[in-house]
Amino acid sequence: MNAQETNAIADLAEVNPRVDLQRMREDTPVSFIRMSDVTESGQWVNRQERRFDDVRFGYTPFAEDDVLFAKITPCMENGKGAHAIGLANGVGFGSTEFHVLRARGENSARFLFHCLQDSNTRMRAIAFMGGSAGQQRVQSDFFTNFRVPKLGIAEQSRIAAVLDTVDEAISKTGAVIAKLRQVRVGLLHDLLTRGLDQHGQLRDPIAHPEQFQDSPLGQIPKEWEVTSLGEALSMQAGEMLTSEDVSEMGTYPVFGGNGVRGFTSRFTHHGRYAIIGRQGALCGNIVMASGKFFATEHAVVCAPVKKISAGWLACYLTRMNLNRFSESSAQPGLSVQKISFQKIALPKIEEQTIIEAQLDAADKSLSAEENEKAKLHHLKSGLMTDLLTGRVRVPVLDLSTTKL
Repeated sequence: MNAQETNAIADLAEVNPRVDLQRMREDTPVSFIRMSDVTESGQWVNRQERRFDDVRFGYTPFAEDDVLFAKITPCMENGKGAHAIGLANGVGFGSTEFHVLRARGENSARFLFHCLQDSNTRMRAIAFMGGSAGQQRVQSDFFTNFRVPKLGIAEQSRIAAVLDTVDEAISKTGAVIAKLRQVRVGLLHDLLTRGLDQHGQLRDPIAHPEQFQDSPLGQIPKEWEVTSLGEALSMQAGEMLTSEDVSEMGTYPVFGGNGVRGFTSRFTHHGRYAIIGRQGALCGNIVMASGKFFATEHAVVCAPVKKISAGWLACYLTRMNLNRFSESSAQPGLSVQKISFQKIALPKIEEQTIIEAQLDAADKSLSAEENEKAKLHHLKSGLMTDLLTGRVRVPVLDLSTTKL
């Protein structure tokens, strides 16, 4: 293919076309798409309907198979948009911040959708923005000026099919991730409230009430003790920064706040310790550290006093949602004194270790799926660059036998 053979997007699609609404009655259900109903990967995730008469004015109309493209910043740059498929009565209304494109003739709407989702397309669209700062929008002349390789309908369809295959794999992996996260939340709750018996099974307060005792925290396993965070942990905030610390900051991790601000202290530990963010966006967040590191005054280093597994401790602190103890101010700050009085249910160290191992296994499964999803996104990005620019041609093949 000659590299000069290109089409403007407006050659492939009508921009903001008219929609035939003559057949609509006042009470006819139509689809309704807000900007928040579409994802940054172009998925329509929150399907809803409205009465035609309720949305006929003040919203953008579109028809079945039209492609929506967010025009306003930062939604446009972030990839907001959708392919309008499965509309109620073939008609939809949505945000006025959508451009609508309708494939001309035999051109593939799905190919058009992928062209408009491409990050390279959206980067080019920035040059065609107009309006005031913070309210800039892509003008419709972008679609007249932005050009894509001239491809036949057959190749357009093949390209769309390849990218759809990757999208389907990403979607399935995302569903697995969502399920694993849900399972982990339930597992975390059960393990940190019921624990494991001598056979490694979750204790059952209904089948075996004799295994539990009443406590200020409700029913807990008989082998567990109730203590406070202040009794179980030594909580130390950062202190004065020395010239030696400054010279070594590039070598060792620094925890706290948004970067290094104010005073820090150097910690050298043997083992793993939980660090609680005290201020700003990290308030209440838990991270693990070991070896040598710096902590600013925006972080608290938690060193166990009693026999406590650092991994179990981090999970327990995360479940406690320590951010709820932050003191109200323009800059939220966690009150160490408040959290030191909070009661916790503490298992024996041996049980903590087993609980930590189970949660670690769940985390590894989740991490593996997240890595797989990241690889698929990388694959899709490369494919979009190659296929949508015409750099790589798509041969005719049986996609039903193609595996990623």
